[in-house]
Amino acid sequence: HTAATTTTPPTTTHNHAPNPARGPCGVTRRWRRGRRTGFILSSFFIGYACTQVLGGWASSVYGGKPVLGLGVFFWSLWTILTPPAAAAGLPVLIACRILMGVAEGISLPTMHQITAVWVPPNERSRFVAFITSGQYVGTVGAMLCAPMVAESWPSIFYLFGVIGMVWC
Repeated sequence: HTAATTTTPPTTTHNHAPNPARGPCGVTRRWRRGRRTGFILSSFFIGYACTQVLGGWASSVYGGKPVLGLGVFFWSLWTILTPPAAAAGLPVLIACRILMGVAEGISLPTMHQITAVWVPPNERSRFVAFITSGQYVGTVGAMLCAPMVAESWPSIFYLFGVIGMVWC
């Protein structure tokens, strides 16, 4: 017999084939739970994508500061309402996430309108780089501090929602 037909025993400690539905440590995950999580997470982006053009238009008509202030206020409100929405059920949570996306979707075009009006032309590139990197720094900072302040998962939503309200 040749080397091609020789088999070696598996190095794993279990006797069954790997199951793609198993996660780390062999924990079985249900497909519906994954689909549900996917719907919840993607629902934010449905709302977010729908208001990009609207945010640019509104900020050019009404001014960037009030439009951004309203956006932050409402996305902070929907952040605070996320735990009660989750308790009310999946459709209510998905609606809450869509509305949060609607409110947050106006922020990026509004920030660019504010930049065009308030920042001198020779400083705009640096300013856009600063605010864009600030979004990532804020995300990393939130992820780092969230475990330290979490008494329970709803407290994170309440904390960040209140911070947004105070910023308004």
